[in-house]
Amino acid sequence: MQLIGLKGKMYAKERFKEKVLMKKTINAHSERDNKHEVEKGPEGAMPAYLLDREQVTHPPMCVGCAKSAERRASRGNCLL
Repeated sequence: MQLIGLKGKMYAKERFKEKVLMKKTINAHSERDNKHEVEKGPEGAMPAYLLDREQVTHPPMCVGCAKSAERRASRGNCLL
């Protein structure tokens, strides 16, 4: 089957889409069948998300909160 011109381009484009889809499905199946060994770290090692909990940090004050505090102070509500 020999397609020339625009029909040939359109056929090649569709064929390319089919090939890409087939490669993706083949790779997905081979990845599923592949048995990965789980690497275990040294004993007593803590995950990164737990390491962050030791250092208690307070979130930065939002800009709106800071501005409202400044407005209250400038109105004379502060006790000096």
